[in-house]
Amino acid sequence: MVYNVEEALQVAFHAPLVAALAMFAYPLDGVASATARPEAITLFAKVRIKDGAKDLSQGLLNHPIQDGRNAQRTLLSVWLRYPDSSDRSRLSLLIKNGIQGVALVLLSLSLFLNVRLAAWVALGIPVSIAGALILFSLPMFDLSINMITAFSFIIVLGIIVDDAIVLGESIYSEKESQAHPDHPDANIRATVRGVSRVVTPATFGVLTTIAAFFPLTQVSGRMGNIFGQIATGVIFCLIFSLIESKLILPSHLSHINVHKKPTNRVSRTWARFQGFFASGLQFIIERTYQPFLRWALSYRYISLSAFIAILIFIGSLLPAGIIRFVFFPDIFNDDISANLELEEGLPVDHLHDNTYHIADALRSVNEEIKQETGQEVVRHIQIAASTNTKSTVSANLTSSEDREIDTGEIVNRWRKKVRSITGAKALTFSGKAGPPSQGLSIQLESKSLEDLRAAANSLKEAAAAYPGVFDVKDGFSSGRPEIQFDLTPAGQASGFSRRDLASAVRSAFYGNEAQRIQRGRDEVKAMVRYPSEDRTKIDTLRDMRIRSADGTAIPFSIVAETDFGESLAEIDRADYNRIVSITAEVDKSISSGDEVLARLESEYFPALRAEFPEVTIALRGEAEQRGKSIASLKNGLLLSVLLIYILLAIPLKSYVKPLFIMSVIPFGIIGALMGHYIVGISVSILSLFGVLALSGIVVNDSLVLIHRVGELVAKGKPLREAVLIAGPQRFRAILLTTLTTFIGLVPILIEPSVQAQFLKPMAVSVGFGVLFATLITLVLIPLVLVIVDETVASSFRYYKNLINGSSNSPSHSKT
Repeated sequence: MVYNVEEALQVAFHAPLVAALAMFAYPLDGVASATARPEAITLFAKVRIKDGAKDLSQGLLNHPIQDGRNAQRTLLSVWLRYPDSSDRSRLSLLIKNGIQGVALVLLSLSLFLNVRLAAWVALGIPVSIAGALILFSLPMFDLSINMITAFSFIIVLGIIVDDAIVLGESIYSEKESQAHPDHPDANIRATVRGVSRVVTPATFGVLTTIAAFFPLTQVSGRMGNIFGQIATGVIFCLIFSLIESKLILPSHLSHINVHKKPTNRVSRTWARFQGFFASGLQFIIERTYQPFLRWALSYRYISLSAFIAILIFIGSLLPAGIIRFVFFPDIFNDDISANLELEEGLPVDHLHDNTYHIADALRSVNEEIKQETGQEVVRHIQIAASTNTKSTVSANLTSSEDREIDTGEIVNRWRKKVRSITGAKALTFSGKAGPPSQGLSIQLESKSLEDLRAAANSLKEAAAAYPGVFDVKDGFSSGRPEIQFDLTPAGQASGFSRRDLASAVRSAFYGNEAQRIQRGRDEVKAMVRYPSEDRTKIDTLRDMRIRSADGTAIPFSIVAETDFGESLAEIDRADYNRIVSITAEVDKSISSGDEVLARLESEYFPALRAEFPEVTIALRGEAEQRGKSIASLKNGLLLSVLLIYILLAIPLKSYVKPLFIMSVIPFGIIGALMGHYIVGISVSILSLFGVLALSGIVVNDSLVLIHRVGELVAKGKPLREAVLIAGPQRFRAILLTTLTTFIGLVPILIEPSVQAQFLKPMAVSVGFGVLFATLITLVLIPLVLVIVDETVASSFRYYKNLINGSSNSPSHSKT
């Protein structure tokens, strides 16, 4: 059976496997596929398939078709994207990272706590996620399980169990130290005591984390929508972790007997293994941490100065450029494209030839890489053109995890192989994931089109000279050739205006309506104008006559002078000024849009303003978006800090103590910067989202420590002694919450896939920020408490006692 293209597609797509189909075919002057010629057609199909997607697509890809009209053999080239490719790989990524995160959290808990206790604590992870999914379906939220919300579950893996760890560790400690473990009610009493000791700081610790993530739901823009969904998923999980850890977990832990000896070989082996870590941790507490804390308190002012010096030193790495800042990092996906736009008026064959040249250049790059690495990196190539001057060459690459060379290098090689194209208005190469934006975008404004063109050309040359800047183009849209005319002195003397000239030309070539004739139900206009063959000649315009006000017919060539020019296809204006945008891409491994702008501002813009005083320079693109996003983040951080302060002041019953706890937030930010330096990535807007979330997480451990110090002081212990007792007692709980938070993020930190790169900066900020802040918490918070007590607090007590003593003295007691 012989089919033409349409018949073959009709047969294939009407197979029983197809549930719905929408297909559009475009016969093409300028569209070509990867294997066909310009006379081919491009077919766009959207198919929903119940089963057998792979079989159907494979049959379409390999089915030879004979077109009966021209008897030419051709190949139907189909480029399908179905769920078992990128979507399924993303789901596999989430499942794999989720399982790894839960396993790592469970392992870290099992090393330092009872195995059954660790299992019950880790069980809070799936319970909290299941509870969050219930809230997703509520009409007021209307969230779905998608790639974004699923990532929120991975981020929150280690954070969910923080309050459960604090409760579980407290119950575990109570049961270890109980005097009569054989009493029937001993386990229940120990559980109640353990929960009562830490329920307040554990609860408000979760609430501060929720308060830190809440501002992310208010961030505007496209990235705000993404991170808003992530923050919502985290908040829902934390809400259910509160319910699970306070109402369900204590019931399970009350049945655990920590004094029970293991009865089989496996449990005895694990008990010895666990005992090694438990004794090692106790050794660190007694022989390292406690002596160091005592020494730091003895030299508290020197120690505090050292912490401040660390804060200043690491914080200076960012402005010094050692740790770089880019607004949005370069994240490459597995699809690349080249967009070609030619000047108006060029033949369509020129577009075809150069488009094939671009596609052949990519094939050449593929062959070079195959010779170097033994791997083919290009799967499919598709060529399409939307007009006679615009075309796109798109390619699907092999998965980034399966090849040695990254997408950015492939795009750079492709760009070098193509080089420049004659008559090209713009030629841009793209392979980045994330929101579309230019690394550099500058807008010029002026009333003079000539000045605007000259300034734009000068700026393009200056920008292209900087390293890492490529694909520089302007926003001028070239139009078609046109004849321009203006009044001569003779025309002005005869009383003509430019409107008279335009009206005469319109009447001659477009025509004037003489009358309307009724033909049946239709009304036909009768137009008076030059014959069609005369309307195509320039001499007709020159020889035509135009009548003056007194009726005299004067040759058009006497009253008007003509010239040839080019019309503008588009005219952009702002505040009555013409504007043009100069855009460019920036290789962020070499430079960034902000760095290029800074150099242009200092080295080039003064000369440009002096040469073109009527031209105004405005910054757009990434710089403008950065300003809006940073402003939004600042407002979010202020809101977060305010909410955290309120939530800390409630359990502490103080306006001052929350400030002690919040003093670790800057050190958490320093830890985030160090994490970016260690991992080797630049700080970006994604990192700042992580810093915003970090501000609530790092205060949890400080709250637990200060709450215990307050309990000891209330029992009559001196502050210094209370600090030396509370630190070792809360060391294990603080360490475990930090380890689980960091370890829960490890799968994202080591994941090489494209999908994980969006979350890696946020994960680095949270993970390393928590690690560094924990070290600070265990030493800096005790230092601050003691220093403030012997300076500010002692001064308040002195004056308070002085006032009270004066008011009670006899000299002031007059009746």
